[in-house]
Amino acid sequence: MQTATDDRTAAGRAGRKDRVSVSLPGGELATPAELAQLLLDPLYYGVGVPRGNGAPVLTLPGFLGNDLYLSPLRGWLRRVGYQPYESTLLINAGDLNLLTWRLTARTARIAADHGCKVTIVGHSLGGLLARAIASARPDLVAQVVALGSPLAAGMPGLTAPLPADVPFTSIYTRGDGVVQWRHCLDRVAANNIEVGGSHCGLVFNREVYRRLGRLLALQPLAPLQSQPAHGPG
Repeated sequence: MQTATDDRTAAGRAGRKDRVSVSLPGGELATPAELAQLLLDPLYYGVGVPRGNGAPVLTLPGFLGNDLYLSPLRGWLRRVGYQPYESTLLINAGDLNLLTWRLTARTARIAADHGCKVTIVGHSLGGLLARAIASARPDLVAQVVALGSPLAAGMPGLTAPLPADVPFTSIYTRGDGVVQWRHCLDRVAANNIEVGGSHCGLVFNREVYRRLGRLLALQPLAPLQSQPAHGPG
């Protein structure tokens, strides 16, 4: 019998084999073109995307970013049947321990409101923070999807191992003009999906949305388990 883990691994393998073949010119300058392609694609309006189960999804911006540029992603998540949430960060910068604490508290509130675990999708540094949250409080997190995150960059406290029951997927591009793409590979989970495009454009990338739709559909609602009282960190 094939399990959800098997399906998720197969999705990762498919991502390596079937990565988008369109090569946009200009590296990171191609980001506006990637957004335009997304907005013209029926996929962005839910066509051909598995319908969601209403689960909460927290989106985390990259370094020096905020929630504004992730608005298209959250709008798409809402249209396909999920409940998206902002990080509420004015800017993703500062003390990493404090950021992790704040975002873990945010995750705990969302999980309590829904009575189930939260999927976290993080771009760049946001993916590392998502991993740190899941490592510290796996009871709150359904799965983590990192987009162009430097997993092998040796950032203390942000690359701790995850429990086996918290699925982790890294989506990366060899066209990344910000992060060395090899640093985005997760050597442990080995669920790495390659797409085309730029680093900044990963949050507007049609292939990313297609893969994300499949990954979210593989994750059933996971009710919260009773835990001893403790802080968010």
